[in-house]
Amino acid sequence: MKTKNFVVFFVMVIFINGGCLTYKGLKPVSPKPKTNHPFLNPTPVDSLKPTFTWKKSKESGVAYDFAIWDTVSSSLNNRTIYTKLKEIYHREGLTQPTHSMEKPLKPDHVYMWTVRTRKGDIAGKWSVYDWAYTDWDANDQFFMFKTPSK
Repeated sequence: MKTKNFVVFFVMVIFINGGCLTYKGLKPVSPKPKTNHPFLNPTPVDSLKPTFTWKKSKESGVAYDFAIWDTVSSSLNNRTIYTKLKEIYHREGLTQPTHSMEKPLKPDHVYMWTVRTRKGDIAGKWSVYDWAYTDWDANDQFFMFKTPSK
């Protein structure tokens, strides 16, 4: 009975609180999720060379690492689910909380992006959606976006 009550409580928390709208690490500013369930609905961007922006760290003297991951899609209960596949783009030591792509991405494709702080040789954890309300783990997702068709 305790397990059933926990599952009901967990489902209620996810739907009442909007699921994925909390973050671990640096909060994404742009592209910003436009839905309560961004792990199911990638945010559309208007360019194949989008600009990404995140909240500046409160810690002084940090730089930022930025990465983009390719995804693979699968279907679950008539919904498309995206899973990160491999890192395809990586920059370290960025001094500002923004980065513009240097090369175009594939059109009409879903990617995940993330950012972390860096102080010298010490890198922090990648920023993620906190949809499971737990510590960093495999259930957390990077920030998804979808490129335009052209």
